[in-house]
Amino acid sequence: MKKRILIFHDKESLKPIGGPCGYLNSLNEGLNQIKQDEIVVDFLPYVNNHHFRNNRKRAINNIFFNCLKPIYRALKHYKFIWNILNTQSSISIDLCQYDLIHFHSTLDLYKTRSQLKKYSGQVILTSHSPEPLSMEIIENGYKFEKSIFYFTYKKLIEMDRFAFNRADYIIFPCSTADEPYLNKWSEYKDIKCKKINGFRYLLTGTISAKVISKRNTIRNKYSIPLNAFVICYVGRHNKIKGFERLKEIGKIILDKYPNVYFLIGGTEFPYKGLKHDRWIEVGWTNEPHSLTNASDIFLLPNLETYFDLILLEVLSIGTPIIASNTGGNKYFKNENGIRLFESIEDCLYILDEIINFSNAQREEMRVSNIHLYQSNFIPEIFAKNYINLIKTLI
Repeated sequence: MKKRILIFHDKESLKPIGGPCGYLNSLNEGLNQIKQDEIVVDFLPYVNNHHFRNNRKRAINNIFFNCLKPIYRALKHYKFIWNILNTQSSISIDLCQYDLIHFHSTLDLYKTRSQLKKYSGQVILTSHSPEPLSMEIIENGYKFEKSIFYFTYKKLIEMDRFAFNRADYIIFPCSTADEPYLNKWSEYKDIKCKKINGFRYLLTGTISAKVISKRNTIRNKYSIPLNAFVICYVGRHNKIKGFERLKEIGKIILDKYPNVYFLIGGTEFPYKGLKHDRWIEVGWTNEPHSLTNASDIFLLPNLETYFDLILLEVLSIGTPIIASNTGGNKYFKNENGIRLFESIEDCLYILDEIINFSNAQREEMRVSNIHLYQSNFIPEIFAKNYINLIKTLI
């Protein structure tokens, strides 16, 4: 009899972005490529909530409402957290028909806790957050709301506590990906010690990044000389992603090298970029990988990290990478096309070295990265490894 597993995420929302949506989009692509008939893999039925999101966007963009936006956002944020703590989901499918349920956020597992009381199969948790999800949710709020709603927000850690304790198996991409949990959540070490036999490791895979515009097209668009050295960053402009550290590095490099440019993708919130002619903020873009392809280095300065999908996407393009020596980044410490740094000074030293590389040396790094991606991180390999792991659990 075939084994059945439920991936607790709706299939219609899968898309090539970060987090569970991007992870599962690549996994689903891989599952469609491989031939296996031992395990039936289902996703949740689609739930349409686009109407709410669109109405909310229109409300926020209302000219009058802009004055009240911080208060509105704070109240919506509080309501979201209150709902996590005080309501539970009720999905319309029978969980007991599945041998295994794979959750991809502690929030989903926590919200399903009542329905899991009658479930006797295996529960898997993969937490995609770069830190405990409760902390990430709270950090997205305003400082004033954290003070006003302090006691409510303090309770949110119960979401992570319950999820990690309830899961029979916990899957991380590699053994260092949970560093942010060890560093920021005092209880996690005890949970891990207690459940150490339930930890498993599965390398993430990803669909090859799509480059829409050619290298020279992007450089011309943003008035970057074709012979300039370009350092790229694409992502959130916040603390945990290391954006302030990126700006410190940028100030020094821009002063030192007149032919170096920084090409930055992502919304300027909550931090703004540098005010400099050669620091180019593109903002949100639907072709982030075109920026990466037009660059000579991709800089990933995270203070803490899980196992960044964008690193794998950059590998597929081949652009050399400089990344902080933290979390899942540590998996790549011995790769030719990737350099890891411990401090700003260390990063500056590596940048100096690569800026002065010959074209042949940089090309060697590119070829190495593409080979690394194709050998380890394509969707087909990802899906095969996933199915093989699941077989050991059911």
